[in-house]
Amino acid sequence: MADLPVVFMADDAYAGWARSFLASLRDQAPGMPVYCIPYSDQLSAIAALRAEFGFRMVDADYAAIDAFAAECFPTGQRRRRNLRKLAALEAPGAPFLYLDCDLLVTAPLAEVAALLAAAPADLVYWATSADWVYAAEARAEMAARFPRAPLFSAGNYAMLAPGFDAAAVMRLIRAEDALYRRVRAPTGFDQPLMNLACHLAGLRLLPLHEAAPGFTGEGFYLDPAITAEPDGRLLRQGARVVSVHWAGADKSATPPALAPLVARYAPPPLVGRPMGG
Repeated sequence: MADLPVVFMADDAYAGWARSFLASLRDQAPGMPVYCIPYSDQLSAIAALRAEFGFRMVDADYAAIDAFAAECFPTGQRRRRNLRKLAALEAPGAPFLYLDCDLLVTAPLAEVAALLAAAPADLVYWATSADWVYAAEARAEMAARFPRAPLFSAGNYAMLAPGFDAAAVMRLIRAEDALYRRVRAPTGFDQPLMNLACHLAGLRLLPLHEAAPGFTGEGFYLDPAITAEPDGRLLRQGARVVSVHWAGADKSATPPALAPLVARYAPPPLVGRPMGG
């Protein structure tokens, strides 16, 4: 799986972060094919990055995905475009890695991919996200309905099982529309939807640290447990951090352990629009 495709999503508002992300990806995964999902039609800066880094644009039925997003969020919330992440399930299709572009890759992905190839899982997630999946009042109910099903971040994951495509996700959510609307986290967009679809489908979900021993996907940039080694590796509780994620709209803080990483890739300090959630 050394040629495992990597998918990200961006438009011109995220071009600065996309450039930093792609530079870190080129350093840590030089042979992996890369695909970009267009967040919007504002793509002139993304086209320039495409010329520099050589990634492909994901060809998917965005009209169908956008129509589905409008069903889920009919009042026109801007961030319903986050549901375009479903395009990764169409092209290139499993197996692939999806990574939000407001992160920096910090470990060799080929080594991670080789371990993922033997993982007994359909989806391997980087991090948990208990507060952004189901509404607080629905968590006990959903834990009883889907015992042992983790609540994961949809911003970083490896999809390993073929056949779980965007159409399958839409069918699952439409079939359980009332449940979905009642239990989803009120501030969530792609994350509640992806979790519920995986739970309904009965996918085998495994955290990265179990699927790829020695590595961890828990890389939130403000996590004080992340430490820097003299050789430049980032560790968290003894495991190598695969990527550091500047989740959220304000990305201005730089913890001391991450200062060399930020100096090397120079990501923008502020974007104003969260990539995930």
